[in-house]
Amino acid sequence: MPPRKKRRQPSQKAPLLFHQQPLEGPKHSCASTQLPITHTRQVPSKPIDHSTITSWVSPDFDTT
Repeated sequence: MPPRKKRRQPSQKAPLLFHQQPLEGPKHSCASTQLPITHTRQVPSKPIDHSTITSWVSPDFDTT
């Protein structure tokens, strides 16, 4: 005979109770809209010398 299925015991944790509604509605919709980025930061950049930036990297595969 096959072994009996174990009974699933009810959860001992209390359900979560929310005191406030979500500000922008539910977050589980399939087509969620993204908010525009409002806090962008401009930083100075330097040109990269590609011949020296990866000179220390040794790949694990052959590129030929």
